[in-house]
Amino acid sequence: MDSNSLQHLPKLRTLRLESNLFYRIPTNALAGLKTLEALNLGSNLLTIINDEDFPYMPNLVVLLLKRNQIMKITSGAFSNLTALKVLELDDNLINTFPEGLNKLIHLQEFTTSRIGGTTTDGDGNHNNGAY
Repeated sequence: MDSNSLQHLPKLRTLRLESNLFYRIPTNALAGLKTLEALNLGSNLLTIINDEDFPYMPNLVVLLLKRNQIMKITSGAFSNLTALKVLELDDNLINTFPEGLNKLIHLQEFTTSRIGGTTTDGDGNHNNGAY
């Protein structure tokens, strides 16, 4: 995805990018989408979520990452998503969740169905199922 392809949509509230065969999150294309409230990146080929993957999106409340191949999420991966309420990670390969998830103070729904052997880093105590 071209880094400037969404810059002409500064008031965009919902973005569905599922089933696009993305290997990486299109970080540059998402930059500047300050009004975005819902982002669907499901059914892609994502394998890792890094600290710098999500730009500052202060209004994002729903993030769907289900049906990817995510094996790792770094501890600060969601630190720019301060309003996040819903995080769906169903059908991924991850088996350890980063300690940084406990900093998502507004998180109300966290789903991890069909993920085997899930644990949480540090002092967390997450097992299979909803958080």
